[in-house]
Amino acid sequence: MLNPAKLRGIIIPIVTPVTPAQAVDKEALRRLVRYVLAGGVQGIFVMGGTGNFCSFTAEERFQVARAVVEEVGGRVPVLVGAMDSSTRLVIRRVQDAVKAGADAVVVEPPFYYPCTEEDVLAHYRAVAEASEVPIVIYNIPPANKVNIDIHLTRKLADIPKIVAMKDSTSDFVFFQELLATFGGSPFQIIQGQEPLAGSSFLLGADGGILAIGNVVPKLCVDLFEAGKKGDLETTRELQAQLMTAFSIVRHYADSGDGSGYYTSTVGSFFAGLHCALKILGIAEGVLTVPYAQPSASDYARVRDVLMRLELVPA
Repeated sequence: MLNPAKLRGIIIPIVTPVTPAQAVDKEALRRLVRYVLAGGVQGIFVMGGTGNFCSFTAEERFQVARAVVEEVGGRVPVLVGAMDSSTRLVIRRVQDAVKAGADAVVVEPPFYYPCTEEDVLAHYRAVAEASEVPIVIYNIPPANKVNIDIHLTRKLADIPKIVAMKDSTSDFVFFQELLATFGGSPFQIIQGQEPLAGSSFLLGADGGILAIGNVVPKLCVDLFEAGKKGDLETTRELQAQLMTAFSIVRHYADSGDGSGYYTSTVGSFFAGLHCALKILGIAEGVLTVPYAQPSASDYARVRDVLMRLELVPA
C-alpha cells in the first residue's frame, strides 16, 4: 500500500481531453501526462473536478484511469477520483480505480442530498472498509452541500486508510486550523486553491492539488519547493506568476461602472485550461456537452497570458 508520505508535493488534477465526437482523446491524455511529468510533479490526480468526472460513464472513467496509470508507469503516484451520489456507488468507483491501478483514491461525501455528520462518517467508514488503497478526503462544500469542519476532520482522520485531505474551501482560517491540528502527523494536508498555495506551503502544507498545473506544472513545483524552504521572497515572486497563470481560469472583469467581478473563461471553469492546452499543442480544446466551447476572444485572452508566462512566442 502507498506510503502517505508519497502524497507530498504537487499533484496535478489533469483535465480529460475529448474529441469533437465527445470520445475520450487518449493520445491527448497521454501527451498531457508526459507534459506534467516533465515539469517534475510529484503525482497525478485523474477524474477529479478538473477532469470533469461527472461527464463520463463508469467505463470511460475506468479507461481514462487505466491509460494514465499505464503512461505514468510507476514514476509518481496516481490518484483516481471515486466520486458519486451514494456510498454504494462510490465503493464501485473505488473498486474500478483499484482495478485500473490507482495508488490512492479521492473521495467526496455523497453529492446531491445534504448529509449530516453521522452520514459523512458512515460513508467514509464504509468506503474505507471496502478500499484496498489509501483514501484522500476531498473537501469541497459547493459541490456536495457538506462542510467538513475541524471537529469532523479529526474523526475522519482516525479511520484506517484515510490518509489526507484536499481542502478546496478557500477558507484560509480553516486551513490553518488543519495545519495546527495535523502538522507533523502522518495525516497529509493538501491545498486545493491556487491563490492560497504559496502561503500554505510557507506554513507547512504537505502539498497542493492545483488545476493550473495542467498548464504550468514546473511553476507549481518551484513554488512548493520555495515555500517548504521558507524562502519568502522567492515564494512571493512565484505566487505572483501563479496568479498570472490562474487568470487563464478566473479573471477580473470590469463592469464599466468602477466595480467588477470574477468570471470563468466561459460557462465552465476548466474551459480556460482547454484553451491553453490547445494553444500548447497538447489537446484539441473541446469541452464536453453542454458546456459552451471557448470563443475567439477566450483564445486571444488565454494566448496573451501564455505569452506573458513565456510559454508561447510573442
